Amino acid sequence: MRAADRTSVFISYSYESDEHNRWVAGFAKTLEGRGLDVSFDQHLPVGQYLIDFMERAISLSSTIILVCTPEYKKKFDGGAQTVGYEARLMKVSLLKDSSAKRFICIQRSGERADCIPEVFGGHVSLDCRGARLDSVERILHAILQGGERSVGEAPAAPVKQVLAVSAQATQSSWLVRQGMTTSRTANFLEWVLEQTLLDQFASGSVAGAWSIRYEEYMKYMYQDTPIARDVSRGATISYSAWVADALLSVCNTLPDTQMAPIIRKRLGDLKDYLRRHFDPESGAFGVASSPTTSNPHPVRPDVRHSAWALLTLLALETEDIETDNMLRSAAGYLQQRVHKMNPERERVVTFAILHRLIADDTSGRLLIPDTRKRLSEQRRIEAIIVECFSPGRCTWDWEAHIDSPDSFDIDNSLNVLYTVRPSRVLDQNCKNLLREAVTRLCAQRLVKVSRTQSGCPSKAGDAPNLATSALLLFAIYQHSGKNFDCELISRLSKFVLTSGNRNRFTVPFFPWQLAPVIHLALNDTHARV
Repeated sequence: MRAADRTSVFISYSYESDEHNRWVAGFAKTLEGRGLDVSFDQHLPVGQYLIDFMERAISLSSTIILVCTPEYKKKFDGGAQTVGYEARLMKVSLLKDSSAKRFICIQRSGERADCIPEVFGGHVSLDCRGARLDSVERILHAILQGGERSVGEAPAAPVKQVLAVSAQATQSSWLVRQGMTTSRTANFLEWVLEQTLLDQFASGSVAGAWSIRYEEYMKYMYQDTPIARDVSRGATISYSAWVADALLSVCNTLPDTQMAPIIRKRLGDLKDYLRRHFDPESGAFGVASSPTTSNPHPVRPDVRHSAWALLTLLALETEDIETDNMLRSAAGYLQQRVHKMNPERERVVTFAILHRLIADDTSGRLLIPDTRKRLSEQRRIEAIIVECFSPGRCTWDWEAHIDSPDSFDIDNSLNVLYTVRPSRVLDQNCKNLLREAVTRLCAQRLVKVSRTQSGCPSKAGDAPNLATSALLLFAIYQHSGKNFDCELISRLSKFVLTSGNRNRFTVPFFPWQLAPVIHLALNDTHARV
C-alpha cells in the first residue's frame, strides 16, 4: 500500500466551511510535498466505500493527525457522522499505551478545552490557529520525532489483534452450551473487552476508575430528579468493582495472551484509584466530595463503596502494608455500622453488597471474626432481602422520596441479582425469592425484538438495551437453575450476541452492565457463584 521509505499520515477532520475544507486540503498537499504519504478523503475516487477507507487508514497509518475545531470535538465526542466513526476506531487504537504517540492534535480554531476531543484531553497538542500552511515545521517534527520513530517504521500491531479471542477459549462456555457458536461468542467477547477497556478513566483524580459513561447513566436515570447524596457523580467504586471482577477472570483464564498484561496494567490503575479514595480519618473508602481549604481532595465515607473497595482490593491481591492497613480499617468501619443499619432507611442494594462481603470466606472473617455472629448477621440480611421485595413491581424497594420507582425498578433489581451470590445464601426462602425475581423480570420486562430475539430495556417502557439485556442474562445464569425456560434464554442470548444490535440497541450504553457476561463467554465460568 505504501512505499517502505515514506511515513504514512491520516488526516481526520470535520466538514465545515469552504474555507476550512480548503485549509485542510492545502495542509494535506503541504505534507505530501515534504515527502509524506497522506491518506485524505478528498483524494478518494467517486464510488469509494468510505468506511473501508477509514478503517484501513486508521489501522495502517503510522501517524494520525486530528484537525481540531469546536465542531470537530462535538462530532468526535458525540459519535456523530464520519468523525464519530473515526473516533471509535481511534479509541480502540488507544487501548494500547504504545499507540498514543501515533496521534497529533492540531488546534485549528477555538480554545483548547472547546476543540480537543475528551479522550485526548491529557495529550500535548499543537496550537496552529492562524498558522500559515508553509509553517508546519512543528507538525513535521512531531510526526518524525515525537514518537522516536524513524521514517517508514511500521505501526504497532492493531489492537483488534491484541484483544483477539480464539474460538477454543469459548468452546465450553455457558453461552456455547446455550446454543451460541464458538466464533460468535469469541467475537462478542472481543467487543465486550474493547468497550469495557475504553470506558476506564485515563487521567485526572478519577484515573483508573470506571466509568466514562457514568455521567450519561446518571442523566438518563435521574433526568430532572435530585440525585441522592450517597450516589457518586463521576467515577463509581461499585461499578469499577463489577468490571474488575470480570477482567480478573480473563487474566486467570487466558494468562498467556497479549491482552493479559494490558488488563493487569488497567487493574493496577484501579488499585491506585481505590487507595486514593481512602479516608484515613474515618477509616473508610468513598467517593470524592466537595473540596475544602484544608483538604482539596476529600473523600466522603460510605458503607456501600467501602464494601466494594474492600472486596476488590482483596481480589486484586495487594500485598503492601499500607493497603493492608486500609483494608483492616475499612473492615472496622463496616463492622461498627452493619449491625445498626435499618432497612427502612437504607437501600437494599447496600444490604446486598454487605451480604456478599460477609458470605465471602476471606472478607467475612475480616469483617466479623466470630463464625456464629457472622452467620447470624448473614441470615438477618437475607431476611431483609426477602422482606423488601415487591412482587408487583418485580424489584426491591428504593428510596421513593428521592428516586422515581419507574426509572429504577429494573436497574435496582439487576443490581441486587448481580451482587448476591446464590451459592452463598443460607436461607432457602431467599434463594427461591432470587429465582422468582429473575422469572418475574423476564415475564414482565422482556420485549420481543424479532421472531427469534427478545431484549430487556433499562427503564420500563423504553426500547430494549443490549447492555441491560446482557446483565439480565448473567442474572439468569446465576439464579435460574437448570429448569429455566430454554427458549427464553436462547432469544435473549441471540439478542445480546447479534453484532447488528450493537449500533441499534446501545443508546444509552453502560459498559459495566456488559462486563459480567465475560464470565459466561469464557471456558472458566464464574468460580465464586
